[in-house]
Amino acid sequence: MSVFRQFFFNKCCDTNKIAEMKKENFQWMEEFLAHNERMNRSQHTLVNYRFDLEKFIAWFENIYDLPITKVSAQIISDYQEFLKRGLNIKRPLSHWDKFKYFVQKWERPRPQMLAIKEAHFLAVASQKRHLSTLKNFFEFLKQSYEEKKSFAINPVKDKLHAIKLKDIDQTHTKLFWKQDWDSLNEAITKPQDRLLLQLLYFAGLRLSEATFLRWEHIDFERGRLKIPRKGGKIHEWMPRHWNELSYQLKFHLQKSSTSSFVFCRKNGDPYSTRAMYGRVMKIIQKAGLSTELGPHSFRKGCATDLYLETRDLLYVRDYLNHSDAKVTQTYIDREFLSEQYLLQDQSPYA
Repeated sequence: MSVFRQFFFNKCCDTNKIAEMKKENFQWMEEFLAHNERMNRSQHTLVNYRFDLEKFIAWFENIYDLPITKVSAQIISDYQEFLKRGLNIKRPLSHWDKFKYFVQKWERPRPQMLAIKEAHFLAVASQKRHLSTLKNFFEFLKQSYEEKKSFAINPVKDKLHAIKLKDIDQTHTKLFWKQDWDSLNEAITKPQDRLLLQLLYFAGLRLSEATFLRWEHIDFERGRLKIPRKGGKIHEWMPRHWNELSYQLKFHLQKSSTSSFVFCRKNGDPYSTRAMYGRVMKIIQKAGLSTELGPHSFRKGCATDLYLETRDLLYVRDYLNHSDAKVTQTYIDREFLSEQYLLQDQSPYA
């Protein structure tokens, strides 16, 4: 293929790219994201908001070709069905698409529609997150443009679009054992990997919080972490095993670049949550542990460990920054505690 043909083929053939948004829809999305950034939303929340809105707008524009002021409750129901079934977003062939078939001289029949975004079906929890994003988005627009009445009604309805998260839909996190931690310690060869797992297990961080952790969130003098939470609040606490954790942090600080992120690429940008997830799972696999373990297993192990040490559920709740102790209870393997260790008054992590 000639250089000329290769150039046009590469330009035309990227069918996984979402078509460019309408200017007004893009501006509304950016206004919403800028507002949430001013509200001190976490980096992870902002990334999810952008991903969810780009997916919805791509679907809406290619199905209806309208501004989002025309979104109705029925359209949200259709999108909810789209998320549930995982169909592809399609659009008619553009001139570029037709030219691609011409320069490649494909012999097979030319399709009339082109899939521009593969969409696998989403788990129930992910569907709930998407709809929650849309509800917040349209509520922001409704309040911001109240005088113009461009968004007089929020099309996302609590009763109509409610999704129940049943127990059967949930994959329960496997309990993290003391011997699992010993096996991991033997398998870890990179200091950065050791630091990551200690933040998950000692500090009880979520994977997203560890991924976007900044040096400004760490108070070495007072031995505390200060993590931005939902609603712009700051959660400040002293992690367990602070001496060991601070040693690993300081060692990593000497070796790291000038990036504001603790875990970053060569250009200073943070890794994606998916990349960090893959790193944790690779360490777990290298240690020969169960593939049912995951990043959240460390947080669950942290909760169980703390409860065995303190017998104080409210302390564990505050440590993990849960809003309700009922949520904290789900992090602790009650059957394991009652049958094996509470009666013996000893910790599996001691």
